Amino acid sequence: MTFTLLSVVVIFILTTIACLEIYRGIKRGFLLSLINLGNIAVSLLLSFAVTSLISSFLSSFLIGKLRAWVIYQSIVQELISMETLILAAVEMIVSAILFLIVFCILRMILFRIFYGIYQRRSAIDDDPGYGREDHSCATSLTKKRGAVCGGIAAFLITMITISPIMGTLELATNIFSIIENASPQAISSIGKGNVSLVKEFSNDFAGNVFYRLGGRWIYSNAASAKMEEKRVYLLSEIEVVESVSGDILKIYEILQNPHNTTQEHLDALERLRKNLQKTEACEQLIGEAIGKCSAAWKAGYSYFGLRRPAMNAMVEPMFMDVLDVCAKTTSSSAKKNANTILEIYGILLESEFFGSDFTDYDQVLSLMARHETIERIDQAMAKNPNMDEINASSMMLKTFFSYIQSLQLTDQAYADFVQNIAAAINIVNESEGNPQDWKKRELAAYAASYFAEIGMNISEEVAEMFSSELLEEFSNTDATAAKIKFIFEKYKNG
Repeated sequence: MTFTLLSVVVIFILTTIACLEIYRGIKRGFLLSLINLGNIAVSLLLSFAVTSLISSFLSSFLIGKLRAWVIYQSIVQELISMETLILAAVEMIVSAILFLIVFCILRMILFRIFYGIYQRRSAIDDDPGYGREDHSCATSLTKKRGAVCGGIAAFLITMITISPIMGTLELATNIFSIIENASPQAISSIGKGNVSLVKEFSNDFAGNVFYRLGGRWIYSNAASAKMEEKRVYLLSEIEVVESVSGDILKIYEILQNPHNTTQEHLDALERLRKNLQKTEACEQLIGEAIGKCSAAWKAGYSYFGLRRPAMNAMVEPMFMDVLDVCAKTTSSSAKKNANTILEIYGILLESEFFGSDFTDYDQVLSLMARHETIERIDQAMAKNPNMDEINASSMMLKTFFSYIQSLQLTDQAYADFVQNIAAAINIVNESEGNPQDWKKRELAAYAASYFAEIGMNISEEVAEMFSSELLEEFSNTDATAAKIKFIFEKYKNG
């Protein structure tokens, strides 16, 4: 933080108000000065409610004017919730502008009311020295107490006066950062000197003394609006946008070329996932966007230029299940669904899944096992109750079945294979007292040899992944060749 021209302005405002309020405190005495302090507090709190009412009316009026614009109509037509978001944004900005004016008016009105009550309820002629407007009988102690109250009043008034200045500077700094992150060239049109000046003033020492001690809380509450029974705050929402703005280009690169993903891209995706949980204003918008995009992809269409990702037959069943859930997304489930989608996408990217050759079953199965892809996806979906009915293991079993199909086994070879697998499961399950990990390794050894007999040379980790799924499937029942065939056939038709 540094001293700037703003520090001179702040100190001038403080000195002027302090001289005035301390002088009044001495002349009025303690009781009237205390009433003045109470008036500032009441006016401040009441200003939030009054400003909200006025800004709500004005923003509705302004939105009514915007509805005549063709570009506005086209945006709202695609995303109805965008109107709610725009309305809230306009209301928050209007509130921030009007707040100080409303506070000053309320303070003058309320002080007259409080002073009138004081005059009627006090025995002026017998005043023991607590203070009166004509200053005739305030004692020395009362004057000192009045001066202290005046000093406190000066600090509070300065803080309230400075809050919109510092809040606007912080807001402008964040907006400039968003623009710079999204398009560095755009800053040159604003002027680098202007941007630097705003950033310098936002770090002003004197201004931040008042802003950090309470001014930011005042501005944050003033620049707020209600959305779906929730109060949203302009500063908080802009901070979220700023946090993700630097990652937008990286996210776009991932969507365009997922096979070229680096750790930098994965970090950007993780930051986006976490920051989306902080927004309150965009819940409805996120919910509508996910719902409409999923419905469009399910029907085979693009949405806002986002094309449906090409999915291999092994992945398609689970992908369609996810789209079914996401198509029903509402504002209440928006964050959870967005979080799950991004987490699963990150897992697939980290597993190098999109860069694999889907016709090379050994490679796909090895990637699933090496990066514990299936387990991690299951864990991600377990956090979201909306995804309860989706089984990520279907992707792995689908891959196994596709691999077996590609071998074009005779009916007898296939029947022998499933019979051997069923027998091995029962042998392992009948061994009492052994832990689950032992059973998994033991079945994996059997499975690897049976897979080798039909021409599938799978790794130990892939065999264990397959065994873990089958042991869970037959944890409470005997395995038979018919049941094994049914499982494979289910994923064949899935």
